[in-house]
Amino acid sequence: MVKQVREELSKIDKDHVKRLQKGGHGRYINRFIQRLAKPGMVVTLSYSSLCSFPLYDMDFGWGRPTWVAVPPLPFKNLIVLVDTKEAGGIEAYVSLADDDAMTKFESDAFIQRRVGMNQDGSAGSNVTGHRAKL
Repeated sequence: MVKQVREELSKIDKDHVKRLQKGGHGRYINRFIQRLAKPGMVVTLSYSSLCSFPLYDMDFGWGRPTWVAVPPLPFKNLIVLVDTKEAGGIEAYVSLADDDAMTKFESDAFIQRRVGMNQDGSAGSNVTGHRAKL
């Protein structure tokens, strides 16, 4: 996996960035945001997923992991998804800068219905909230 990531990252060079810039993607996104954005009205959320990476099948030097987790997130408004060891489960690590928003998220009925345990007692889907320390 490390080799694959290195190969893909090596493809990003000045020419690649220039091609993206000439394609107008950046200008389109900037214009779109400027039309919609009013001060204090736009909240940007970033998402990342480690799902489908065979993390539980890798030996990181001390054997295969029994649990893969994300450390407390120092970034605000970031959500990271990670597969559980048992097939079909996902852990969501959520970092929101606003304590009020985090409290609302943690108590949201839609989220609460999806957080729980499997019948065998193992974790099904977990939402772990981290309040960003800025």
